[in-house]
Amino acid sequence: MRSKKLHWLLGIAFIIILGLMYLRNQKALDKVRSENTEMSTRIKQSVLLQKDAIIQKHISEQLEEIAQQQKFITEDQKTIALEQRAIAEQKRQEALEQRAIAEQKQQEAIFQRQVADQAKTRAVDAFNDAERQRAIAIEQKNAAEAAEKNANRLRMLALGESLSARSINQKNTGNDTLASLFAIAAWHFTNDNKGDLYQTELFQALKMSSGEDNSFRAHKGAVRDLALMPQSTSGNLNLISVSQNGEIILWKGDASILKPSFLVNDHKYDLKCAAFNPNGSILAASYALGNVIILHAPFKNTEHFTTKLSDYKIDNLVFINDNTLVFNEKNNIIGVDVIDKGSMAQQIYSHSDNIENIWFDLNSGNLYFSDVKGRVCSISPRSSEQAQVFLQIPGKEISSLVIGEEGKLAVGTTSGNIYVKRNDDDLLELVGHVSQVNDIQFINDLLISISYDRTVRLWNLKTTSYESVVIEELDGWGYCLSAIPGTEKVISAGADKLIRITTLSHEKLAELVRKRLLRDFTKEEWNMYVDPTIEFRSFNQK
Repeated sequence: MRSKKLHWLLGIAFIIILGLMYLRNQKALDKVRSENTEMSTRIKQSVLLQKDAIIQKHISEQLEEIAQQQKFITEDQKTIALEQRAIAEQKRQEALEQRAIAEQKQQEAIFQRQVADQAKTRAVDAFNDAERQRAIAIEQKNAAEAAEKNANRLRMLALGESLSARSINQKNTGNDTLASLFAIAAWHFTNDNKGDLYQTELFQALKMSSGEDNSFRAHKGAVRDLALMPQSTSGNLNLISVSQNGEIILWKGDASILKPSFLVNDHKYDLKCAAFNPNGSILAASYALGNVIILHAPFKNTEHFTTKLSDYKIDNLVFINDNTLVFNEKNNIIGVDVIDKGSMAQQIYSHSDNIENIWFDLNSGNLYFSDVKGRVCSISPRSSEQAQVFLQIPGKEISSLVIGEEGKLAVGTTSGNIYVKRNDDDLLELVGHVSQVNDIQFINDLLISISYDRTVRLWNLKTTSYESVVIEELDGWGYCLSAIPGTEKVISAGADKLIRITTLSHEKLAELVRKRLLRDFTKEEWNMYVDPTIEFRSFNQK
């Protein structure tokens, strides 16, 4: 038993000894391995260092070789640079020479340009001089042609004046045929040569040969005023005339035939003026001292009433609306309601001086009046503002007043002169009448006036001569005018008791003359009365 334990213990001890010996040997082996690994590492490092040295040597040799090559290259480049420098210097010298040549050429070019500019200037001057001479020649030619044309024009106009005088003379001797031929020829020569178609002799020649004699008689007293019913036309006239013999006549018809109807015929009424209201339903006429007759439509066979509106003579009546009748009394403008038979009168405006004439402008709604100091003023009947002075003619007494379209204004004076104001134009003075102008009317660009000098005159405001044409010669004082709307016709009346309708259009008068022609001039008549050097013309259109 003990032997077995011993053997077992010896066995364990032997194993331990063997283990210890193994461990010792293992450590020695690990040391040897470590030393071998270190030696191997040193050998590798040495080999690497040797290789690096060899590589560095090769690199140094290559760099030395490159440096040597670079040296050779630098020397070559230096040689090339010197050659290029020499070439550049040569080029610079050539450039300087070329620049000098260019500057010389430039100077030569500038000189040549100056020479060319001088030559061009001389050429332009010569051309301009030639053009001036040409323009002068053309101007002289045109002036000569214009002078020739003007001379021929003046010759034709003089012929027109001569034929107008011949026409009047032939008409007065009873030779109507030649009178008509002379009149129409005079009109054509004047019209074709842009002459004044409102010359007195030409107008009278046309009027006398036209056969138009639209004068009507019914009054026994001097006709003091005319009133055309609103909406009247040349084909449907409704005209009122009043006389100082107490007659109020309604004329109906057209511009060629008027038929009278007495509305009032009473000698106790010394009628002065008349006016329609805007819709034509009421007629008012003044008489004696401040009395007024009022008539209502249809006027004929209707009763009228009278009313006293003032203690002074009423020279002017106007309606400012369908019911309100206005008149002037000394320095006041009074309005009355005719529906109440004038019982309700009111002062519309009080002026600083006495008022002479009044006019109501339907277009603007303003009331115009003139005073004794030669002023024309305007007010609005619906406003209490002070009157505005529209025009002033110092030292002149205004006897008649009219307001036309587009603000045109005309006044007649007791001296016979007429003054016209058109928009902002200067004041135009028309001299022709020798006595007081009692009425004036605008018809387009024509102004018609009537006077105590027994004439009705026409003024063509389109011309610059502003000479008047006598369109009617009356047998007594001229009192009143009325223009027919939409026509170039005017109605006039006065102390000779006649109602006259006058055509103002020279074209219409010439057409009337042409229609009355029975024949043309003969060749002998043309050569004798007209001119053998003027080509024969036919005026007879039948």
